[in-house]
Amino acid sequence: MAAQPTDNSRAVQETQTPPLHNPRPDTVLASIPGTGTTTSEYDSHLTLPRSNPDIKVKVDWKAVGKLDGHTGRSVQTVAFSPDGRLLASGGGGTDSTVRLWDVQAQKAIAGLVGHTGSSIQTVAFSPDGRLLASGGRDSDRTVRLWDVQAQKAIAGLVGHKGSSIQTVAFSPDGRLLASGGGGTDSAVRLWDVRTQKAVARLVGHTGRAVYAVAFSPDGRLLASGAGGGDGDSTVRLWDVGAQEAIAGLVGHTGRAVYATAFSPDGRLLASGAGAGDGDSTARLWDVQAQKAVAGLAGHTGSCVWAVAFSPDGRLLATGSGGNRTVRLSDVRARKAVTELVGHTGPVYAVAFSPDGRLLASGGATDSAVRLWDALSLPDE
Repeated sequence: MAAQPTDNSRAVQETQTPPLHNPRPDTVLASIPGTGTTTSEYDSHLTLPRSNPDIKVKVDWKAVGKLDGHTGRSVQTVAFSPDGRLLASGGGGTDSTVRLWDVQAQKAIAGLVGHTGSSIQTVAFSPDGRLLASGGRDSDRTVRLWDVQAQKAIAGLVGHKGSSIQTVAFSPDGRLLASGGGGTDSAVRLWDVRTQKAVARLVGHTGRAVYAVAFSPDGRLLASGAGGGDGDSTVRLWDVGAQEAIAGLVGHTGRAVYATAFSPDGRLLASGAGAGDGDSTARLWDVQAQKAVAGLAGHTGSCVWAVAFSPDGRLLATGSGGNRTVRLSDVRARKAVTELVGHTGPVYAVAFSPDGRLLASGGATDSAVRLWDALSLPDE
């Protein structure tokens, strides 16, 4: 059963973010752990001392698969199932089909048809792997829920007012789904997965679209990124239980924040920003202190569209447009360790398999999902 539009429902709690106070929009006070010092201006090349120099990070990945099947001009989004057996992907351009892939066999097993728009912008599996959420450029601005085993749609969540659904994420316990819309919709919506109804509308972003949402591993926090309009480049943190904003993380200088991801232990948050004023970095934030701790530079001339931590938290994968690569960075050392070359256009999506042995990526122009493998590497 589809949810009713949220604006007419008394069950929906609307939360307004208080104004953010900061002397300069491009400045944060960042305490550097282990040094006892504080920097008043954010340095995009800020490097922290490595906390354990003996830790080795796998850096030599190789391409092992190219999953062809999308009919549009790009792959906008990828996600592994919790058991790692399936991969979901969504295409751009004229492709409005969500595809499911058998990871081991590297072949398509289903095309989920039901979206009415021109592309799929986002997909996410529920923690138990039974449901898949998806969103795209549908005229009805609907988040769709799919029964993964039956390979059929079971619900449409209606309430966003913009032109598209840009991002979805399940809470770690699977009870809530967060979503963000594009066009003129700058609110984050929370849905009760069981009842398939909206329970909150989190208002505070000043841009025209919400491009990224991510729950913390304990489910207590939600991070969101937005942009467009007046150029909201702030990462917002929300208290999920209270349904209220608790912080605005200021430091990106581009026109939008396109990606957010929590580290597996929940201590760090990664974000990726849009190009503008020279900002083509992924940034790392100390979640508890609500302060920036590092800027990972290296992508050139374009947006950082995607960020993902490896399951052990040692690597951060980022995808961008300028150099058409997936970049892997050592989280502890705060520096890039390798680039994965093969995409022919901007890289819009990255995701690690649950065991950390595979990385999936998707991008523009080649309409294929690429798989990268670490199985052949020696044990650390």
